Amino acid sequence: MTASLWDLYDRWWEEVADESRRLDQLFASYHVRRVVDAAAGRGRLALALAQCGYQVSACEADEELFQQARRSLGEASVAVPLYRVGLPGLAEVVSGPFDAVLALHDALARWPPPDQVRALVACARLLAPDGLLVLGMRDWEAVLRDRDYFVPRRVARLNGSRLLMFDVRAFRPGRVVWTTFYLLEHKGKWRVRTTSVTYYPVTSLLLEQGAALAGLALVERVDHPSEQWWIMRLQAPKA
Repeated sequence: MTASLWDLYDRWWEEVADESRRLDQLFASYHVRRVVDAAAGRGRLALALAQCGYQVSACEADEELFQQARRSLGEASVAVPLYRVGLPGLAEVVSGPFDAVLALHDALARWPPPDQVRALVACARLLAPDGLLVLGMRDWEAVLRDRDYFVPRRVARLNGSRLLMFDVRAFRPGRVVWTTFYLLEHKGKWRVRTTSVTYYPVTSLLLEQGAALAGLALVERVDHPSEQWWIMRLQAPKA
């Protein structure tokens, strides 16, 4: 069973290209050049931004993802420093200032509430005076309101193989355990893989309260197909 068969669902080249284009447009408006991807995953977006000419650093807390990012970034033609650290500990490991700090794909919601505030404070400490914090999050209020247990995602086919994906959500007090099932059929045989992530939902009110504690102010919100970007800046000191 090759890894590529399990990755049938993964249109990451297209998704990363689209995301980097959107960020490039945003960065042009705010004169961003130095960026840290604070939840870099496999390092794909960090690499794409570096190839666009940005000075990029990358951070990832998960060991498996960190190792994948290290391999992919190590083979790249551009230099992207990589650090094994999570959002709450950013400022203890990475040196700023940065024109932009990225925490996309529900990175903040992977930490319990006290660590969410620590994460926002750490991100703020890395920002240049006019820098941006770009948080990407799904609509957690809708998730908590609808409480869908079963969510179909995708069917993909390639070279005679077929992959079915769906999510099962278990709602617990203060958190959601989110399990994705991958059912792969290849030459008449089925195999199953699952991945589980625990999320601590971040509502608009909680985010605004945490941002205020970190000295951040909301500049704008931008809707994208899979998540909303909350774009923040450091608040100006009161006279």
